[in-house]
Amino acid sequence: MAARQPDEDPYACLGVPRDADLVVLRAAYRRLARELHPDLVGVDGRADLDRQRRMASVNEAWSLLSDPVRRATYDRAAAARRVADTVVRRPGVDIRPTAPVRGGVGHRREAWVQSVRVRIRFLGALAGRSAVQTLLVRHPGTARSDWEARVEPILDLLAEDTEGRLRAARQAGAAPLDLANAALLLGLREIAKRTAEDARRVGVTDEHAHRAELVDRMFATLGHELPFELVRALGDAPRAVRRLRDRS
Repeated sequence: MAARQPDEDPYACLGVPRDADLVVLRAAYRRLARELHPDLVGVDGRADLDRQRRMASVNEAWSLLSDPVRRATYDRAAAARRVADTVVRRPGVDIRPTAPVRGGVGHRREAWVQSVRVRIRFLGALAGRSAVQTLLVRHPGTARSDWEARVEPILDLLAEDTEGRLRAARQAGAAPLDLANAALLLGLREIAKRTAEDARRVGVTDEHAHRAELVDRMFATLGHELPFELVRALGDAPRAVRRLRDRS
């Protein structure tokens, strides 16, 4: 599969303006993913190969532009290139790149994993927001900020070992467009396990209890987005709260 050339404009690849915010970028990426993903459009010889190449370009563009640091770095470099392109070069001067051009299968895979990691954090944040709303109703009088403060560390843990969880999700039968969601469920199960193990060592604290409730609610929210058979194959619900009760 051919890699997207480094000088291809990622904004043009996604069909968005240079000042597009994350909402616009995400909408463009999702639209193109629906149009180009081979599992959705099927296999059609040469045309399918072209779609795969285009999908790889779209994934790489999304990975770059959805990361604020990488996007800022790209924008600065692109601006510098535009200035350099206006310089009149003398005939016979050999101008070569000062750094090797990145590309190949390894780079494409890295870009793809990064794009999935971004999606994992986005979906996890949505599930966390839904969980907080539910738990505020379940625990009247508690502060929203207390629950929200505990979501961010969970999101950090969910971003760990992305490649390993994606492999496990594939083995469980997750379709390509379900991989991020499936990896999230695996991550939540791992957090439930760690929380129970830590509670066994030091005793159950309010921090353990709050995290367990958040994990269970986030899993329930995300699990509804996947086929029942896949959720079962991934290991079913973590039952984090029940694990804590069993430890107490």
